[in-house]
Amino acid sequence: MRVLYTAFKGKNNSSKILIDLIEKGKKLYITNSFTTSITELENELKCNSY
Repeated sequence: MRVLYTAFKGKNNSSKILIDLIEKGKKLYITNSFTTSITELENELKCNSY
């Protein structure tokens, strides 16, 4: 099973810090914007299955 972890971009963002500690799985860092983050996630899900 493939797993996609998502976090918001940024240096001191708690979600980014958390998934940086995870070694397995695909990581996607998305923009902290409601409309942009939806588009980024949709594009990733169109290209890959998780």
